[in-house]
Amino acid sequence: MAEAGALRNFDAFKTLVLAVKTNGSRIGIEHFGRQFSQIGRFHDLGLDYLKVDASFVRDLPTNPGNQTFLKGLTHIAHSIGMLVIAEGVTSAAELYALKGVDFDGATGPAIK
Repeated sequence: MAEAGALRNFDAFKTLVLAVKTNGSRIGIEHFGRQFSQIGRFHDLGLDYLKVDASFVRDLPTNPGNQTFLKGLTHIAHSIGMLVIAEGVTSAAELYALKGVDFDGATGPAIK
């Protein structure tokens, strides 16, 4: 589920998460990061992962602000039991930089 939709329809999303988790499936948020201050709302849902929006990954090796943000994000997500996955990784340099901010996985054209 996209971050914006999950937050806009939070009660329905919560119901969906509980139903999916009951069946043993995994569920997470994609395109995450624009509304980072709302991460606490997801804490008690038992989400399995966050897929971070590609805009935060773009040019990560040369963007210290995003490096700091993503390092903090991964720390918080890991502390509440979520994996952190990058969306839209386009280069080997971005993929390498994700290791430095403790990401668990990645998607995108650079992934082979």
